[in-house]
Amino acid sequence: MPSAFMIILNALTLLTITLLPISPNKAVYSPSKLCDRMNRKSFLKNSLIIGTGVAAVGTEACSLFDEKEMKVCMETELKENEYLMKTFNRKDIFLTYIDGQLTIFSLICRHKRCTVKYNTTKSQFICPCHDGIYDRSGKVVSGPPPGPLRKFKHEIRNGEIWVINEWVGS
Repeated sequence: MPSAFMIILNALTLLTITLLPISPNKAVYSPSKLCDRMNRKSFLKNSLIIGTGVAAVGTEACSLFDEKEMKVCMETELKENEYLMKTFNRKDIFLTYIDGQLTIFSLICRHKRCTVKYNTTKSQFICPCHDGIYDRSGKVVSGPPPGPLRKFKHEIRNGEIWVINEWVGS
């Protein structure tokens, strides 16, 4: 993933090339001439470029603050319950044991990135956006999701469960 610095640098370069081209007749383009050549089409084009740059920087800036890893609970706390739901990097996660193995799911649907809800009576994850259904092990049962729920890497350290900001299998 590109760094925030590179995204900002690329956005500024595009903006400079688009808005302030060097005039062949002058060493430096005069900003006062900018208004003379600005029409609706170039205004919309420049707005799109700037908006895209701001959105990209905003998205990257948010991920800059993501934790690389985090203690989510004690192992005994999870063993006392069938499952736990916690928050990691502003997203819901689901901790459970499947066939005796600790598993930590992201609760973000793979279809349109909606947050799935766990139905305890059916032991299924249900996406409220497009009715995608996952079983308790995160596999798609029905609906539009293109793949299973993603699983986070994790470690148990001195009885503490730590979630790591990496996917299992990637």
